[in-house]
Amino acid sequence: ETDSTRAQESTLYLAMQLCDEGSLKALLSASKKALRESQAAAAVWQALRALEYLHDKGFVHMAVCASNLLLHSSGELRLVDFKHWSVVRDWAMGFL
Repeated sequence: ETDSTRAQESTLYLAMQLCDEGSLKALLSASKKALRESQAAAAVWQALRALEYLHDKGFVHMAVCASNLLLHSSGELRLVDFKHWSVVRDWAMGFL
């Protein structure tokens, strides 16, 4: 076993659907207008659902922002950029 083999074994790869509609930040910048209340509510709800899923699995995403929310062609948001995340310790799970 070589060092490169060990490094590959410790690398986590994520696969997700293609989100070619851009980020929420890019959408907001391009439109130069605020989202309607219903659109903002839907975006926040989807982001919170993604975070709830991660928290239930014991992970914390530490870079939640509009540029890390990508738009899928279905209109749904996908949370990306897992460079900054943490595993929640068992004792802290009750506080999430």
